[in-house]
Amino acid sequence: MMLWEGLNFPAWVWGCLILTGSAVLDYVLGDPQNWLHPVQCIGWAIAKGSGFILQRWPGPRARRWGGIFLGLGIIFGSGFLAWGLVQITLQISSLLAIAVQIIGVASCLAGRSLAQAARSVLLPLQNQDLASARQALAQFVGRDTEQLNETEILRATVESVAENTVDGVTAPLFYAMLGAA
Repeated sequence: MMLWEGLNFPAWVWGCLILTGSAVLDYVLGDPQNWLHPVQCIGWAIAKGSGFILQRWPGPRARRWGGIFLGLGIIFGSGFLAWGLVQITLQISSLLAIAVQIIGVASCLAGRSLAQAARSVLLPLQNQDLASARQALAQFVGRDTEQLNETEILRATVESVAENTVDGVTAPLFYAMLGAA
């Protein structure tokens, strides 16, 4: 059974609905801090897999191959779990499957989180509070923020948001559009 069967809309309409719903959900909710996020689960799997590889295979060549298989396993395993979840919910209800897809794609988006991170730096700057702006900036950049002046803080904020837009907005939307197609 295809997702759109019986719903009287072409597949591209449902794809647009999923993408739009995901963007709206990310805009409204973002990533609530106390909720389990799929990336946390992936990070846990990577940590366990890496520990297993490091314990079992001491040589660099074996570890390299272990890392390759771990990476492929994470990529294909995540994709298979997402696909399986959609297939299971599809057996229950097409609308439930669409809702699951909206939530899944929204969890890949970071638009709201990026905006919140930028605001956490910009608001103290507006109040001329460089110390608080530096402290907020240090939460999401790798560089030392202790000696940055206002211009450098702004530059680091813009650079970080721009760099993370690819990972948190552009790439997820691109791959979601491929999947929706």
